[in-house]
Amino acid sequence: MKQLLILAALLLTHWSCQDLSSIAPPSELNLKERYGTFVDTTLLADQDTFIVDYRSNTFNSSKLSIGRFHQFEAGFLIKFYGLPSITERVDSVFIELTSLSTLGMAGNDLNIAIYSADQNWDDAANTLEEWHNYKPSTQLLEWPFTSEDSSKIKFTINDTAVFNNWRRLGNANLGLFLKMASEEDAYIREIASFEYNLTTNPRNYVPRLIYKSLKDSVFISDTLRTGMNASIYDYKPVGKNIFDFSAEQRELLIASGIAARTFIKFEGLKSLPKKAIIQTADLIVPIKDEDYFSPSSPNSLDNKNNTQQFYLRSVREANDDLSYFVIDSVFIINPRYLISLSASNNYIGAANKEEQAKFGQNLIQDYLNGTRKIEWLYLQYRNERLDFSVKRLSGLNEEPARLNIRYFKVEQTAF
Repeated sequence: MKQLLILAALLLTHWSCQDLSSIAPPSELNLKERYGTFVDTTLLADQDTFIVDYRSNTFNSSKLSIGRFHQFEAGFLIKFYGLPSITERVDSVFIELTSLSTLGMAGNDLNIAIYSADQNWDDAANTLEEWHNYKPSTQLLEWPFTSEDSSKIKFTINDTAVFNNWRRLGNANLGLFLKMASEEDAYIREIASFEYNLTTNPRNYVPRLIYKSLKDSVFISDTLRTGMNASIYDYKPVGKNIFDFSAEQRELLIASGIAARTFIKFEGLKSLPKKAIIQTADLIVPIKDEDYFSPSSPNSLDNKNNTQQFYLRSVREANDDLSYFVIDSVFIINPRYLISLSASNNYIGAANKEEQAKFGQNLIQDYLNGTRKIEWLYLQYRNERLDFSVKRLSGLNEEPARLNIRYFKVEQTAF
C-alpha cells in the first residue's frame, strides 16, 4: 500500500510540472483562414439633415441659465420648499446662488430683473408657450449679477408681504421669475440648480434661501436648500438666424437649450453581407472649425462648459421628410443599446472601444439579423436641457459623416 501511495505522488508531481500552455489549433480549425475573413469597411452618408426643437424640456437639469448672448436668451423660475411657519417672526430674507461658468465673455455685471411669479408652474415650464413671453406684474427689484466666475450671488427679498405669502402657501408658493432687465446682448451666466451633483460638489452650491428669525431675543440664521426650478430658453434673432443659415449651407447642427438633433442615413448598410459577424462600429461626424459669427471669435456658441457628450439613437420608422419619425426606445430597458459619443480632435465619434462594440455587436448586428430597423441614425446632446450650446457639423457637400464597421465575413459553415 505504501508503494502505491509513493507511485501516485510521483505521477502527480510529474503531471504538475507539464507545460500546459495553449497551442495553435490545426489548420482545419483556423476559422479566420478557412471559414472567412475580417473586413474593415467605411460607409459614407447618403442623406443628412437636422431638426430644431424650440421647446425642449429643461426639467432635472443641474444648471440654470440667465442672460443674453448672440440673441439666445435665458431666464429661470425658482421656488423654495419647507418654509418657516407664518407665526414665526422673520427679520430678513435673502437668496444665495452659486455661479458656475459663463457662455461668452463676461464683461460688465448682468442687470437682472427679479419678479414675484403670479401663476402656477412646474419644472417642465419651458415646453409651454406661455412662459416664453411671460412678464409678471410685480417686479421686486433689479439686481447686478457679478461678472466674476465661480462666485456667490446674493440678493435680498425686502418685500416681507411676498415672503409671508410664500409661508402661507407653503410648498404651493409661486416663487420668483428672473430674467435680463434689458435687451442688451451680453453673455449668459450658468448657475447651480437644485439638481446640481451633490455627490461631487459641496452642498452649499445649490440655491439657498437664508432667513433670520428672532427666538427668545436671539437672532438665528436658518437655511433652506430644497425647492424647484426651471430654465426658460429663447432664441429671438433679428436678421441672421443660425438655424436657417446652417440649413442653407447644407451643414448639420446639434444644440442644447434650444435643442437641435442631427439625422444621418447610410444606404450602404443594405450592402453588408447578411452572414457578417459585426465586431465594432463607429459613427464619425466632422466638426466645423470656424465659429458662426467670426472664425477668430472667443464668443462661440459651442459651449466648452458643456460635457461635450452625445447620444446615438436609431430611427426605426420615418416618412420621407421626417415630419414623422419614431426613435427605437430599446435603450431605455437595455443598456447595451445606450450608445455614447464624444467630441475629440474635431470629430464626434464613439467615446471608447466599449461603445464601438455596443454599437456594432448590438445595433448593427440586429439590423443585419433582421430584428431591428435603422431608417436613420440620430445624434443629440447627451443632456439637452443642461445649458446653451450649438455645435456645427459638416454636411454631405463638405466632409460627409462616415460609418466605420469591422466585421467577420463568413464564407462557409464551419462544421
